[in-house]
Amino acid sequence: MTTCEYFGHPHGLVIENRSSSKISFYISNQYPDTLLPSSSKYVISIQPDSLYYIDNPKQKPYPNLNRKGNMFIFFFDSDTIECYDWKIIREEYKILERRTSSMQDIINSEWRIVYP
Repeated sequence: MTTCEYFGHPHGLVIENRSSSKISFYISNQYPDTLLPSSSKYVISIQPDSLYYIDNPKQKPYPNLNRKGNMFIFFFDSDTIECYDWKIIREEYKILERRTSSMQDIINSEWRIVYP
């Protein structure tokens, strides 16, 4: 299976950080949609004004859509990730933003999710 076949786009999904700060993100397809994972294993950091390409179907975090056709993107301040234990981040829900994207949203945005 090629990236094009898997994602429907030859370049896969792009997460773009247009902020002046380093951020982190996590992509989920699980309900409840506000639930953070028990581990920060798949939380990815992006430098300011940078891109992160998810172009491999086996690469984590992967943008599989759940049965309702959505994926959820959680954005974090990277300082929060570095300064707090993941358990505290999870319990106190220390996120910058949570977005819900459908496949149509992803297609409409040309396979690019931009923060902020």
